[in-house]
Amino acid sequence: MTGVDAVEIRKAPDPELDPEGALLRVEACGICGTDARTFFNGDPRAPAPWILGHEPVGVLEEVGPHATLPPGIAKGDRVFLGSILTCGRCRYCMDGLQNLCDEHLLYGYHPYPGAYAEYAAVPPIAVKNLIPLPPDLPSDLATVADPFACALNGIEMLDVQLGDSVLIIGSGPIGCWQAVMARDRGASKVFMTDVPGSRGRTTAWQRQWRTPKVEDPSGSSSPRRPNRRSRRRSRLRPSGLEWFISRACRSMIRSRPSI
Repeated sequence: MTGVDAVEIRKAPDPELDPEGALLRVEACGICGTDARTFFNGDPRAPAPWILGHEPVGVLEEVGPHATLPPGIAKGDRVFLGSILTCGRCRYCMDGLQNLCDEHLLYGYHPYPGAYAEYAAVPPIAVKNLIPLPPDLPSDLATVADPFACALNGIEMLDVQLGDSVLIIGSGPIGCWQAVMARDRGASKVFMTDVPGSRGRTTAWQRQWRTPKVEDPSGSSSPRRPNRRSRRRSRLRPSGLEWFISRACRSMIRSRPSI
């Protein structure tokens, strides 16, 4: 990325091998929503020119002499690199709350360039995030391991039960995955809603997985702003919902039974 809304394909210097890190020969790398937002809006953690890409799959081409690889991984293996970088030593990391780690960083952002390249460096802090892949899993499909894990983690944290009703705000990939997962765990009703303009995407998933769709709050297929009367008439009343998942702000809360 050479600037906001600007990219170039150019020759980049080969990444250096850290004695405690590794080098990844990239086979595929996903395009995350974070990458897209950085491309369109910029990010101080990606000073141009910068190499983005934090959902890579590739082969371990080189391993530093002092690197400690996860069990079952060796040089030459095909791996996925998890992008959330943490110290692994603090109280939060030990309790499984890595998102609260004081050293929390994201691979593909300063100070670690990403994997939209033929080769990418695996810094020492990221070595423990290497995950082995089965040979029958295509590399391009394996790039969704990170967002798929986010969707699965949210559903498992909520512990959706048989017969529950679930409302999901946001019908992007993670929201759609969570709709399928909630139905798979026994939810009797899974509703999805989104802003105008994404209706086709939501409808496609609703038809494929028989997931009820909650229309946008305006009740209109056009993007014009609804008047006060239409807002009052079409206001969403989530009566009887056990779970409310907002993929818009990546937060999950349990609704009160009285709502």
